[in-house]
Amino acid sequence: MTRLLEQHHMALLSVLDRLESYARYEVGRKVVPATEGIRLFSREAYLSAALANVEGTFWESMEGLEARVDEQCVAVLRDYRTFKQMAVYK
Repeated sequence: MTRLLEQHHMALLSVLDRLESYARYEVGRKVVPATEGIRLFSREAYLSAALANVEGTFWESMEGLEARVDEQCVAVLRDYRTFKQMAVYK
């Protein structure tokens, strides 16, 4: 992101937006149990009942931690990096 901001004056905003959307990587996969909850930062995170028993893919992106099902973003934890750096999340 820092490099994109430095080069901002030389690139079109549409190009920067597209590049930012590619700046993500897969963190893991998990099947959402029938309880609709997954363990995240030592706490239970609840998702939609429609996602029960469906495999979700978790991606770290510029937006935060994204939960995706069938290549569609269904949830975003925007403060993911902050929580990830904390020793204990309360």
